[in-house]
Amino acid sequence: MLQNPRRHREFCIALLSREGVRPPVHHWRSGERDEVDFVIELTADMTIPVECKLTAQPSAADAQGIQRLLQIHEAKGPGVVILAQEDCFWLTPNVLHIPLSAL
Repeated sequence: MLQNPRRHREFCIALLSREGVRPPVHHWRSGERDEVDFVIELTADMTIPVECKLTAQPSAADAQGIQRLLQIHEAKGPGVVILAQEDCFWLTPNVLHIPLSAL
């Protein structure tokens, strides 16, 4: 995994904005009511779970659904939480915050 959050953000944005490529996008919910807003299937080996939040105080709890999806399905790829804040930072070791303004 990339160690620099800014480089990781650029990597994710590049993957999500490839011209002419429209990967399948799904909503995910577990039997225990965990959910993820969007699951983007970039390739058979790379899925990116995405949550969109409108909080001014992001925390690891905002990534709970993503963490559960990664655990249950052994999803390959980072999780992403899109927030209104301008900073780029890790909410958890495998879930990155990307500012809404970067998209």
